[in-house]
Amino acid sequence: SVSFGASGKKYEFGLKEHHDHMICDSCGAMIEFVDKEIEKRQKEIASSKGFKIVSHAMQIRGLCKACQKTPFSARIDRRPKSFYRRSYF
Repeated sequence: SVSFGASGKKYEFGLKEHHDHMICDSCGAMIEFVDKEIEKRQKEIASSKGFKIVSHAMQIRGLCKACQKTPFSARIDRRPKSFYRRSYF
């Protein structure tokens, strides 16, 4: 599952290849991606610290292409309620 804070969770069913997520803080769009180099680096970093990974989830938060083109005043109302609980300001 992917947590959206106070906005809830999205559950992903099925046996998909491991993947990570980019989540738009404005409209909530979720983009899945796979990057073998990121996975490799995570394992290397954990190993160098004597840490054994049993699972992980990576979320990159920001603005999708469409929301980057939308004026700030128009997109602020589309942000999830959890956005306002974060300390961005």
